[in-house]
Amino acid sequence: PISHLGQRIGTVVLVSTLDRIQSDLHKLDKSEVAVLNGSIQDKDSPIAKMRLVSSSGGQLIRDILDSTRKSVWREGRIQLEYAGQVYQVQLIYSQQAGGSQMHFALIQNITSVMQSIDSKVQQSIFMGLLVLCSALLLLYIMLRPTMLRFSHLSQMLPLLGQENFARIRQVYAARPIGKILGGILQDEVDELGNLALVLADRLERLREESLQHLETLSIQSSHLRHERDFISSLLDTAPVLILSYGVEGRIQLCNAYALKICGLKDALGRNFAELFLGISQSEYDKEISALSAGAVRRMESRLIGQDGGVHDVLWFHVKLTVGIADAATYLSVGMDITEHKQNEVRIHNLAFYDELTKLPNRRMLIDCIQHAMSASGQDRTHCAIICIDLDNFNAVNASKGRSIGDLLLIEMGKRLRGSVREFDTVAHLGMDEFVVLLEELSEDTERAAAQARLIAEKLRSAIGQPCLLQDYTYHFTCSAGITLFSDHGVTVDALLRQANIAMTHAKTSGRDSLHFFDPAMQHGLEAKIVLEADLRRALSENQFRLFYQVQVNADRVPLGAEALVRWLHPEQGMVSPAQFIPFAEESALMLPLGQWLLETACAQIKAWESDKLTNALQLAVNVSARQFYQPDFVAQVLQIIGQSGANPARLKIELTESIVLDDISDAVAKMLELKKSGVQFSIDDFGTAYSSLSYLTQLPLDQLKIDQSFVRNIGVNRSDDIVVQTIIHMANDLGMEVIAEGVETQAQRRFLKAAGCSAYQGYLFSKPLAGEEFTDYLTKAAYQKSVKGETK
Repeated sequence: PISHLGQRIGTVVLVSTLDRIQSDLHKLDKSEVAVLNGSIQDKDSPIAKMRLVSSSGGQLIRDILDSTRKSVWREGRIQLEYAGQVYQVQLIYSQQAGGSQMHFALIQNITSVMQSIDSKVQQSIFMGLLVLCSALLLLYIMLRPTMLRFSHLSQMLPLLGQENFARIRQVYAARPIGKILGGILQDEVDELGNLALVLADRLERLREESLQHLETLSIQSSHLRHERDFISSLLDTAPVLILSYGVEGRIQLCNAYALKICGLKDALGRNFAELFLGISQSEYDKEISALSAGAVRRMESRLIGQDGGVHDVLWFHVKLTVGIADAATYLSVGMDITEHKQNEVRIHNLAFYDELTKLPNRRMLIDCIQHAMSASGQDRTHCAIICIDLDNFNAVNASKGRSIGDLLLIEMGKRLRGSVREFDTVAHLGMDEFVVLLEELSEDTERAAAQARLIAEKLRSAIGQPCLLQDYTYHFTCSAGITLFSDHGVTVDALLRQANIAMTHAKTSGRDSLHFFDPAMQHGLEAKIVLEADLRRALSENQFRLFYQVQVNADRVPLGAEALVRWLHPEQGMVSPAQFIPFAEESALMLPLGQWLLETACAQIKAWESDKLTNALQLAVNVSARQFYQPDFVAQVLQIIGQSGANPARLKIELTESIVLDDISDAVAKMLELKKSGVQFSIDDFGTAYSSLSYLTQLPLDQLKIDQSFVRNIGVNRSDDIVVQTIIHMANDLGMEVIAEGVETQAQRRFLKAAGCSAYQGYLFSKPLAGEEFTDYLTKAAYQKSVKGETK
């Protein structure tokens, strides 16, 4: 159509033959052309009803078109494979003049194109796969380090759940290093690894803390269990009654001991006051109504035990600060004090009564005397204390045994108790000493003394009665001392001391006697006490001195000396040995004094060794019985000799007959032991003891000393002359030296010399001299001897 200004003005018609059109189309794209006539009835099969008008390409094209008639077309196109080739058929619509429908079908062999496309596609696929593989390989190479780090990290994370923290550190230490600047810079994986390590450290610390906490809890739990078990055991095994109860008194807790003591199997719910205190709840409420929390109320009660016995219980009641279910709760703890009560009675008896005789003891006696003193002051009567000591009881006790002695003391106590009035007191102070307190004696002193003497004689008579015990009859006497008193301010101790002094005086006066206290007795006792104190001070202050009395031969040549102790009292001057030696021998003071005497004598022997006048002298030292029979006497002497360095052959120990005869076997053993070292022995005061002379053959003696009592009577008493001659002859026959002491006259010396005694000691030659004076005497004697020698 041709249009101008919007209006069709004409039409151009191009006319060509079908062959020409087919030829042009074939030239255009090398396609075969077929002309079809007909209408399109089905878009999917557009040429199914069309008629083929003409076609190029011959029969092949016709066959192709026939094969497409029933095939499915797409948008006027169809592609098919025919005879091994791929063809594409395209339908071109055309409308001819006159309304007839002519269609052109372009058939093109696209086998090479498809093959090229397939080749290109395969190449593209191969290249794509190659690129994909390369990309994947490159990606793998790039991601491998990171994946390895993730792999190590993935190994760490399960270990956290396993709490294998040491392995986590090992894995972390072996981790691959990041590639960013050689690992200097850290990425998210590194941060994640560090976070895992930090988490592991924290978890480990938490686990350790948790374990420690669990251990602490376990220990605390164990302690709590032990405490619970202990408290439970304590409640059930403690020998006390433990109960708790509420305001109404209903028992809430009761331990096993409380049930046992009252013989019950269960006490829960029962009333505490009625069951354990024996009172009503209302009475008990009054007791504890004012009891505040924490305060303790104390009370006692008596229970009838399961065994039927009565139990004294001391209760401690307390209100608990925390009750059960916020209700007021009370705790009562009871102690069975039955035995304690019995012990109190027993202790009282022990404290105030003698356990053996059941008589009052010293404490009870003192109370009674104090009461008697007070009473006598009110009614002006006299009282008396009689101190009684059984004579020779110690001998019976030693020979018959303590059991017999105890029975005798019990019997004597009964006799004494039965011989006095009911209100008088008979006390046993120990061993064989009894004290009787007489009260309500006459107001007149003389009559009171007569009454006391009468009762004392009655007591002595009761003691003197024969006592038949275990088929043996015992006879006792007693010594008694009496002191009278009234309320004149005299102390109890003074009264007891006065009675004891009087009793001691009765015992020393021959026993089996009765004496009243005389102040002179106390003065003598006090003098002894002062003497003992002075002696102790003399030992500590070195107030004793040794004096030496020379011993000479028939030619007046010094042979040795006897060491005699003297006391240089700071106030009384030189005290005679007769005043303190007997007392020292009676007491224990003789032991330190005797040791001092031996030590000083040995030191003097050592000092004499350096002087030709004294180095040959022997020094005689007296040893007391108490000292000699010490178990370590030999060791003491040897130690003193060793420490002083003295020659033991210069030491002569003088013993009395009575000493060696007390235990002759022990005396012989000690003397032989000391003689081994060179010590010599002499019997002092020989002839004064009433003993057999046979012991002389048993004792290892070196010398006999004739007692001065015999020497003093030489020429006066013919009997003493005979005794002296006999002693000298016997000593000479036994091969012993003999020395006479107390030689004071020439007649005595001549008699002794004529009888065969050639050693003397006495004032005829020298009195006892101090150390320097003794040395001066020896020097003078030596000088006189030298002058006589020159004269001859």
